[in-house]
Amino acid sequence: MQLKSILAVILVMACVAAGAQNISKTGIVQMRLKSSGPILSKDQVKGYYFFYNLEKVDRKNNNYMLSVYDENLREINSTKIIRSTNFALVDGAFNGEVFAFLFYDIKNKATEMITYDATLKQVGSSIKPVTSKNGQMIFMGVANGADAGHAFLVPVEKQGFLYYTLQDKKSWYDITYFDNALNKKWNKKAVGSSYALEMATEGFQTDTYVGSLITQKKSLSSKDLEVDLLVQRVDDGSVVFQVPMESGPYNVSFSDVFFDSTKQNFVVFGDYYDKKQKEMKAQSLGFIYLTLDLNGKIVGEKRNSWAEDFSRVTPMNEKGKFEGSNTNVLVHDIIRTSDGQIFVVGEQYKKVASGAGIASQILSVAAGAATGYYGGSNASSSQLNIYSLVIFQFNPDYSIAKVHVFEKDKNVVMLPAGATYSSSKMLSYYAKAIGGFDFVFSQLSEDHSTFSVAYINYDREKGSPSGNLLGLVVYTPEKVFSVDKMKLNRKSTDYFVHRAKEGYVLITEYFRKEKRVDTRLEKINF
Repeated sequence: MQLKSILAVILVMACVAAGAQNISKTGIVQMRLKSSGPILSKDQVKGYYFFYNLEKVDRKNNNYMLSVYDENLREINSTKIIRSTNFALVDGAFNGEVFAFLFYDIKNKATEMITYDATLKQVGSSIKPVTSKNGQMIFMGVANGADAGHAFLVPVEKQGFLYYTLQDKKSWYDITYFDNALNKKWNKKAVGSSYALEMATEGFQTDTYVGSLITQKKSLSSKDLEVDLLVQRVDDGSVVFQVPMESGPYNVSFSDVFFDSTKQNFVVFGDYYDKKQKEMKAQSLGFIYLTLDLNGKIVGEKRNSWAEDFSRVTPMNEKGKFEGSNTNVLVHDIIRTSDGQIFVVGEQYKKVASGAGIASQILSVAAGAATGYYGGSNASSSQLNIYSLVIFQFNPDYSIAKVHVFEKDKNVVMLPAGATYSSSKMLSYYAKAIGGFDFVFSQLSEDHSTFSVAYINYDREKGSPSGNLLGLVVYTPEKVFSVDKMKLNRKSTDYFVHRAKEGYVLITEYFRKEKRVDTRLEKINF
């Protein structure tokens, strides 16, 4: 069944669907964030997939079920998969014709990639040992519910998938392009590198090019990062260019790359830093836009400094901290609307002393004095506080226009022992990896005129029982922001929020005791 056939089925079902739909599945023994997600076509949600861990087949094997639904939560197809109890789903993707799922075998330290067509008939399979210690740590973390911070599988529309991983026995990047049947089309890896760590993550993709962010460290413990932009042709993997992200006296830590097909150039956006300082400890000087030609040469540059440019539109000091709150901002996403405006979505954060962590350390010392055994405390004397959602609005010429701040309740991320000696920036990456920030996703409308940003916040409104709140910041057709909030009152063990069809969000709740998963579509009000 081709994508057109799927869309035809969806269209028929949409005619009989009335409002938000709901589904409920029982006999589910485990549900995690990676177990479900949206099916995208041209960045629009056309359906959803769910990977359920069912009751065991026997002592060594689990029974899993993969189900596919249309955008109105009408089931299209499902299939059962029997795998070892040591298996965990770490990523899933859909390229318009084929699904790809990446599993990690915890016991045997190996990955298995499987592809299915739209009828859920298996198309290809590939098993590969993971011998890199860093690779094993990353996969193990994701298998236990952490966020890797990047996609392992990146779909190439109707053609195949890019797979980002680390090489065997080394901490160097390995990028492989597979077709739909998981036949290798090309491979690009770091060769003879002088770095202890070289990691590649997706940067951007067009019909012609694929870009990757290459992060390099001289030693695994180094606070000094070097970043390259690698651009390749999608069809054969040939390198178009690989250039360091720097401009004059500045290093650039980029968050987004955009290919302007009209001007035939690449636009890079990110923070910029003084080259003389270590990036993981240094304060950002502001945001920068670099324009690169097809050879990777910088042909345009626009800097917005905290001290001069941002301070004109919002109270902010030269270190990028909001005055009054003394907070930094972690960037989550960059959105371009049809009228040329650019929106940078982030959240405020700040490292502060942890009363609970300090008390735990004092109790540990007191217990040691009484018993003669000083085992120490695993709690840090610092914590990371997460504050308001921030959206920076830039003009088409990349000059800052406005800064929008959307207040929400403070969220506290407890930190591990030793975090006191780490920079706020490094701790913000740690907090993002463990899901400590409230941001969930952003979604651009099909005509690119509007967008919404979703976050989950622990609400502590006075006079009301505490509970979780789903917040949605919507940029409306009238070019103003509207905020919608929904109480999440269900007493589920876990819940997950995903992008959905335009005007909706998808909420999945897992009830461990009942072994039940409930999923529903909720309408966004604006």
